[in-house]
Amino acid sequence: MLLVVGDKRWEVAPNVPNLKRQEIRFCCRFLYIFTTGPKGLPEPIRQKIGNTFRTATKSSSYVQLLNKFGMEISDMGGKEFSALWKARL
Repeated sequence: MLLVVGDKRWEVAPNVPNLKRQEIRFCCRFLYIFTTGPKGLPEPIRQKIGNTFRTATKSSSYVQLLNKFGMEISDMGGKEFSALWKARL
């Protein structure tokens, strides 16, 4: 392996440099799962949908699957995810 694609070094290959260390802005080692809804969606509904997905991503089977591939779970709200997405484009 020559380079880890992501912002952090990969636990499975800690001696392999990552893109950020090489000053390359790019990301594709992450699995983005997100939901969208219409503009103006009432906050209680947004929270219920968000909480449902948050619960699902914390299930032991989901966590084990992602860990198997060295992937991380990062729980973000819509504003945080939107800022991250824009920064990576």
